[in-house]
Amino acid sequence: RHALLRDAAYQLQLPGDRARLHALAFHVIEQLHGGRAPEPPRLDAAEEEETPPHDTDAAAFELSEQAQWATAGGQAASDRTGFEALRRLYLRRAAEQAERLFHSEDSMRRWESLAEILHGTCRGGALWRAGRIALRTGNLPRAEALIARGLEVHRECRDRGGEGRALMSLAAVFLNAGRLGDA
Repeated sequence: RHALLRDAAYQLQLPGDRARLHALAFHVIEQLHGGRAPEPPRLDAAEEEETPPHDTDAAAFELSEQAQWATAGGQAASDRTGFEALRRLYLRRAAEQAERLFHSEDSMRRWESLAEILHGTCRGGALWRAGRIALRTGNLPRAEALIARGLEVHRECRDRGGEGRALMSLAAVFLNAGRLGDA
């Protein structure tokens, strides 16, 4: 009941035990919400596809956190890898759910968190999605920074499609900022 007492009891658990409890909590929450969500379309796809809704979307952020905490305990590498993939799945679904509900700040933070754990063109796609939300909300400096980071990733990966999408979005940022020459 008391936050300090709860935290003390939590810290008394061995890291491996805590990880197993988080894994158990993950599976219980997931089953209570209809089971495993399907994989969404790839972030580096040529056409942006909408992820079909799933009952777990309401708890997607909690599931992503439980998956993250389940990896912090010295369990087998295969278990850790499985929960890392589940964290990516549910963090993306949480970002998309927040975006659908017009919780722009939450969505941007979740896209940025997802970008930190992705690689290659998928990382660029997550940064681009965060930047587009910043653009829609009028946060032009943040939009420029996020989209520019995504553009850099796409260029490093030689992903011309992703580079083109990022450049178009960056031009929109510049137009909104009145920087016609840059646009």
